[in-house]
Amino acid sequence: MKDGFIKAAAAAPELRVADPRYNTEKIIECIEKAKGEGVKLLVFPELAITGATCGHLYYQKPLLNAALECLGEIADATRGSDMLAVVGLPLYARGAVYSAAAAVCKGEVLGFTARRNVRGTVFASLNPGESIDIDLEYSDYCCLESEALFCADAMSELVVGIQFAADRRLPVPPTAALCAAGATVIAELSDEPMSVQSAFETKRALDNETKRLHYGTVYAAPASGESTTDKSYSGLCLVVDDGETLAESESGSGMAVSEFDVFNLAGARMREGTFATLAAAPVARYAWELEPAETKLTRRIKREPFVPDEGIAEFAARCLDIQATGLIKRMEYTNCWRPVIGVSGGVDSTVLAVLLHEAGVNMRAIFVDNGLLRKNEADEVRANFARMNVEIETVDASERFLTALAGEGDPEKKRRIIGGLFIDVFWDAVGDAEMLAQGTLYPDVIESASNAKSKASVIKTHHNRVERVLELQAQGKVLEPLAELFKDEVRELGASMGIPHDILWRHPFPGPGLAVRCPGVVTRDRLDIIRECDAIFIGNLKKYGWYEKVWQAYAGLIPVKTVGVKGDERSYEWATNLRAIVSEDAMTADWVELPPALLRETSNRILNEVKGINRVLYDISTKPPASIEWE
Repeated sequence: MKDGFIKAAAAAPELRVADPRYNTEKIIECIEKAKGEGVKLLVFPELAITGATCGHLYYQKPLLNAALECLGEIADATRGSDMLAVVGLPLYARGAVYSAAAAVCKGEVLGFTARRNVRGTVFASLNPGESIDIDLEYSDYCCLESEALFCADAMSELVVGIQFAADRRLPVPPTAALCAAGATVIAELSDEPMSVQSAFETKRALDNETKRLHYGTVYAAPASGESTTDKSYSGLCLVVDDGETLAESESGSGMAVSEFDVFNLAGARMREGTFATLAAAPVARYAWELEPAETKLTRRIKREPFVPDEGIAEFAARCLDIQATGLIKRMEYTNCWRPVIGVSGGVDSTVLAVLLHEAGVNMRAIFVDNGLLRKNEADEVRANFARMNVEIETVDASERFLTALAGEGDPEKKRRIIGGLFIDVFWDAVGDAEMLAQGTLYPDVIESASNAKSKASVIKTHHNRVERVLELQAQGKVLEPLAELFKDEVRELGASMGIPHDILWRHPFPGPGLAVRCPGVVTRDRLDIIRECDAIFIGNLKKYGWYEKVWQAYAGLIPVKTVGVKGDERSYEWATNLRAIVSEDAMTADWVELPPALLRETSNRILNEVKGINRVLYDISTKPPASIEWE
C-alpha cells in the first residue's frame, strides 16, 4: 500500500464441472500463491466453486450444500491474511438460487452480492436495494445484497465494489452507481466464453469504462474445463487501471497481477469533479480490515509519463506548431511585438526563448548574473544561446548581490535578499515593457495557485507571480506558451527545435544559486571554493558517463574547519560535501551509489587542486528527512 498502490490479482484456476472439492483445492492454491506475492485483492470467476456450465444441477441440494461447505474452506484459507478474496458460487436463499459473489477475508465471509442480469440462466435476481439474510455455520451473520461495497480501513480511498460481467449489458449497469457511491476498484466476475473478437471487445470496453469513470477493475473469466462442445473458455484475467491494461493472463488458466494507483484514481475524480453533483443511491458497506504494509511494485511506471511511447518527434512538432501559432495570434491581439523574457540558461527559459525566436518574434532576452552562479556559468549561458543564434542581454549585478548578502548568515533572510534584489535588478533592466514572456510550466501554475493563499517562498514565485507580473497578466500582456506542458514534454519540444542535447539535460539549479550551498555567511572566497569543487565533481560525472544518470549533483561547502596534513605541514581548512541524487519531481529524492573510482578521483583532485579544502565527504541522505540543497 506504499504511496497509494494496492496489489490486485485476477485468477482463473483449472476446474472440473460440478466438482466443488477439486475446484476449491485449485482456488486455495491460487490464494496461497497470491499471499506470497503480497496481493491484497484477489478475484475469481463467476461460479468458480462449481463451474459455470452445470445447467439444472444448480437446483440440486447436494451441489449447493457442497458449494457452501467449500466456501467455508476458502474463507479459512484467508485466515491470518488481510487479503480480500472474491469468489463466485451458486447460493440458495429464500426459495431461489442466485449466482453470487462471496467476499472473504481473515477467515470470515463478509458478505454476498448477486448477479442482476439473469436472462437465459437458471438463476433468480434481486431488485436494486434488496437484501436477504444468510445464515452460515462457519461465519458471522451476513447478507446477500444487490450491491455492496467493501471499504479498507487503512486506506479510505480504497473501496471495492463487486459486479458481474453480464450486468454490464443492462440498460443501466451497476458500475456507475457503485463508483458514485465511492468504489474506486471493481471486482468483475464473468461466466462468459471467449473468442478472439469477444476478448478484444471486453478489453476495449473495460479500458473505455475505467477511463470514463476513473476506477480500476479486476476481471476474471472461467478457465478451460467447462462443459461445452462449441465454446472456448480461455480464462481471461485482466487488471485495468484508469484506461490502461496493466496485466493479462496467458490463455487457458492463470493469474494476472499488478498494482492499482488508488491515490491517482481518487485524485482524477477530484480534479474532474466526477460524481460531484450525483446523488448516490444507498449501498451496503462492509469494513475490510486492511493492514498498512509496503507494496512491491511490478507495474511499469513511466519515467516521463506525459510523453507518448511512440511518435515523440511528431508529438513535439505538433506542440511547437500549436504553441507558435497561438503565440503569434496573442501578440497580434495585444498589438505588441517585442516581449521581454528573463533567461537563466535552464531548460524552461531556454526552450521558450528558442520558441519565440523560431516564431519570428523580436524579443528581448535578459540574463541576470547575480554572482552566485557556478564556475564560468555566465560565459557558458551566453555561449549556449549563441550556438542557437539567440541574442541575449547580460546584466552583471554580482557586486550588488554580494554587497547585499554581506554578513548575513540566516538562510531565510538570505533567500529574501536574493529574491527581492533579483526583482529590482530585472525590472530595472526591463523598463516599461508592454509584454512579458515566461517559461512557466504546468507544475508551476499548480504550485503558484496553491501558494497564493499561503506564505510561499519569494524565490520560488518571483519569476512568474510577483506583483508587477500580476498587473501585466490582468491586462493580457503575459505570454506563457509552455504553461500546459510538463518538463519531459518541454524537453521533447526543445529537441524538435534542434536545441542541443547537453542544454536540454542540464541539471536543475536553485534560484538562490550557490548561496544555498554555502551555509552561513556568503563570501567571495567561499563561493570560489565551491565553484572549483563543483567543477571537478561535475566534470568527473561526465567523464565516467554518470551525469545524465543522476537528476542533480553538486559540491557544497561545510562551514566547519578540520585539521589535516598537506605536504609536511598541518592544515586547518574547510570540508566540502558531494551530493548526487535521483528524483522524479524533487519532492522526494534518494542518493546515488556512484562508482568508487569516480569518487576517489574526485576526492584526490579536490584535495590537491582546491586551496582551502582538506576533507571531502559524500552525502548519503535521502529526502525526506534531508532536503536536496543545504539551505
